[in-house]
Amino acid sequence: DTVTGSTASQTSGGADLEGIAKIKFLAPKFYQTSNRAVTENDYSALVYKIFPNAQSVHVYGGETVTPPQYGTVYVAIKPKSGEKLTLGEKLTLEAQLRRDYSLLTVSPVIVDPDFVDLVFDIRVVYSPTTMSISPGVLRSLVYAYVYSYSAAVVERFGSDFYYSKMAEGINNLDRSVLGVYTKMKMRKSIDSSTILTAKSYTFKFGNAFFHPYDGYTSVISTNQFSHPDLIGVVYTDRILRDDGNGVVNVVRPDPQVDGDYLTVYPSVGTVDYTAGTVVVNSKFTPTSSSTAFPIILTVEPQSTNIFITDNAVLRINSTYLDSVQVTVATEDESLVTSLIR
Repeated sequence: DTVTGSTASQTSGGADLEGIAKIKFLAPKFYQTSNRAVTENDYSALVYKIFPNAQSVHVYGGETVTPPQYGTVYVAIKPKSGEKLTLGEKLTLEAQLRRDYSLLTVSPVIVDPDFVDLVFDIRVVYSPTTMSISPGVLRSLVYAYVYSYSAAVVERFGSDFYYSKMAEGINNLDRSVLGVYTKMKMRKSIDSSTILTAKSYTFKFGNAFFHPYDGYTSVISTNQFSHPDLIGVVYTDRILRDDGNGVVNVVRPDPQVDGDYLTVYPSVGTVDYTAGTVVVNSKFTPTSSSTAFPIILTVEPQSTNIFITDNAVLRINSTYLDSVQVTVATEDESLVTSLIR
């Protein structure tokens, strides 16, 4: 008799064959685990083994988080395709780790990457007398290099960003490059429904913000959204700004004074400039014509070196057109000084 079958759903979670370098890196780790998970390195090696779609894995104990979660081990996974694992993949992997590899007293929990987007405004100054390519080609080379540097060096757990290393690569793109001057920001986005459901949300950047003194101008900026005022009237084109003293308000542009803002709803959150966090509370109730829309929050870091911990991952998010802006020009003092704080 002939037996036939059909595919109920498409396969997922697979990956291409590993390269020789990756196999050489992982092979001793697989051997050392002896198919049991005791240390953080054990968990990391086993996840690579049983979930081949993992591009980057970071494991940390629950005792390191706030508040501490003793008996829990967090396994952060950045997949090779997509931004995070599906719920089904998480549940399956947690069950397999718990059943086949973990100690009875330890509960593995799969967590998503916590992306921190890097935003660059790059100005490249060059000498036309030594240039071997056109300015347009140089500009394209800078774009390509920055994105490739991010993908190859930055976008994985535990990879800090050092601006000098990226700038060195740009300087070496052509002998005509005299200098690279960059304004850098950090950005995070979260769906508004998550904020409304949780009643409070923390944008955790993990790096200090540029805030030289109390009363300094707002260090945060956001996209526009609709928001009610104190008597419940909803207005459009509102944004978040801090007052320079750690208080976050919903504001609108002042029609009478260019560059000033009027508060629509006060005290909807707080900023910790040193810890690098922005917290919005239950007073923050953004709305939109769309049922689901992101709140995109951008800040300026104190340093151009960005450090990460736990499940944080740095990246350049190509979804946003302004993630990388590049200007090339001949030596011009006004161009350079415009980037100095």
